[in-house]
Amino acid sequence: MITQNFLINFSMIMFSSSLITILLFYFKEKITLGEEKPSKIDRKIHISKVTRLGGLSFIPLLLLVIEIDNNLIRNIIYFSYFIFFIGFIEDVFLSISQYVRFLAMLFLVSIFLLQNNFYINDFQNQILNYLFVSNILISYCFSLLGFMLIINGFNFIDGVNGLLLGMCIIISGVYAYHSYNVSNDIFSISICMLACCLILYYLNISTGKILVGDGGAYFIGFLLGAISIYICNLGILNSLNVAFLLFYPIIEVCLSFFRRFFKKDLKSFHADNFHLHQLVYFSLKETILKKNISINDVYINSLSSVCILFPFLMMILFGELVKDFINNFYILISFCAVYLFFYSYLFNKYKNN
Repeated sequence: MITQNFLINFSMIMFSSSLITILLFYFKEKITLGEEKPSKIDRKIHISKVTRLGGLSFIPLLLLVIEIDNNLIRNIIYFSYFIFFIGFIEDVFLSISQYVRFLAMLFLVSIFLLQNNFYINDFQNQILNYLFVSNILISYCFSLLGFMLIINGFNFIDGVNGLLLGMCIIISGVYAYHSYNVSNDIFSISICMLACCLILYYLNISTGKILVGDGGAYFIGFLLGAISIYICNLGILNSLNVAFLLFYPIIEVCLSFFRRFFKKDLKSFHADNFHLHQLVYFSLKETILKKNISINDVYINSLSSVCILFPFLMMILFGELVKDFINNFYILISFCAVYLFFYSYLFNKYKNN
C-alpha cells in the first residue's frame, strides 16, 4: 500500500539521489577523486575521462530505514553500505588488490548470513530442497556462494554504458511489481532503487562520463541478491523466477572463471576482454566500420548494452505472459541455451583478436 509517509520518503530519496548524480556529472572535471582516464587495457572500452563515483547516488536509500521496522530488512540495507564501502575505496584510490576486496567481501557476507540466519529455506522443489535446504551447513555455503556470484557478477557486467543500471532497473521493476500489496518493505526498496537508477542511467548511457564504479556495482549486487532470497522465502516469486532474473550476471562469473582457469597465462582473478558485452561491442564496432557509418564510439558502447537488455526484457515479458502454461524451468533453460549459443559464436569469432 502506498502511504503518505512512503510518498514523502520516496520523494526525498529520488530528489537527493538525482541531485547527487547531477552534481557529480557537472563537477566531474574538478573532482579528481575517482577519476579514471582512458586506458590501453582492452577491457576498458571508454575513450574519455570518466568518474567512478556514481555509486554515491545510492546513499539516499539509507533513508528507507526510517519507515522500515523489519530488523532483517534494516540489516540488509546496512550491510549493503558496508559492501559498498569496499568497492568505493577502490574507486577512489584505484589501488586495492582484488584479493583484498574479495576476502573483505567474503567476510562481511559471512557475518551477515550468520548474524541473520539468512538463506533460501524453500526452492519449491523437493530435489533442490533435499540438496540445499535439508542441511544447514550446505544451505549456508550455497547462500554464501550465491551472494559472491551475484555481487561479482554485477561488477563484471558493468563494462558498457547502461548495462548494469539497465539490468538493475529491470530486476527492481519486476520485484516492485510482484511485491506491491504483498510486502511493503520489498516494494519500497525496489521502487526507490529503480528511482535512484533513472537519472544515473540516462547520464551513463547518453554520455558515458559517469560510472557507478565498483562501489555501486557491489551495492546493487548485494542488495538485489538479499532481496532475491527474501522474496523466495516469502513466496512472492519462486526460485526459478529469481534464477532467471539473476542468470546473466551469475553466468558471466562462471564462464569467466572457467575461461581464465583453462587459459594458462591468466589467473582466475585477472580481467580479460571476453565478457558478452565486450564481444557484442567488438561485433557492433566491426559491423559499423565495414559499412563506413559515422557514429560516436559512446553510442556504439551504449548500443551494446541495449542489444543485451532488450532480449532479456522480452524474455521476462514472455515469461510473465506464458507462466500459467509453460513451466518456468523450460523458460530458464531456453534462455540459457540462447545465451550460450550467441556467446560461443562471438567468443570463437574474436578469441584470437
